[in-house]
Amino acid sequence: MEPQPSRSVAEALADVWSWHRTPRFLDYVADSFGVRVADLAAFDALYIYQVADGDLERGQFDHGSTFQWWEVTDAGVRECGRPGRLLGWRDAPEKVRGSFYRWPYVSFLHCGERVGFGECFGPALLNRKAGQLAAGPGGIELAGVQVVWRG
Repeated sequence: MEPQPSRSVAEALADVWSWHRTPRFLDYVADSFGVRVADLAAFDALYIYQVADGDLERGQFDHGSTFQWWEVTDAGVRECGRPGRLLGWRDAPEKVRGSFYRWPYVSFLHCGERVGFGECFGPALLNRKAGQLAAGPGGIELAGVQVVWRG
């Protein structure tokens, strides 16, 4: 059976875009990655991609099974192909601004009511999380999220 894109999960993960430029994001980074950074993020875009295979409880994804990409900007969330700006050396100086990537990304695996996702926000900011999907006032929300691995 062909995997189906989970736009509602991508939109829930994209919520971080609306507050990534705020001090609240620095607290999120400290909790999620176990490091405290001083500089605020200023992403040019956030990319989210969905994989079809992996072990979401351990945060191990088969990135070769990627089948859907989304780009998140101030204009909203839109489907896109694999962004060329993510190719090559991901820590190249022109791709980094302070502690963060200019174009960070989040990968995810959606399995029923569970979701595993990995955030890659900067050269020292990589993790994997697992949580539940729940209905919220604005649509799907993530609940009971726990960090299962930090890079």
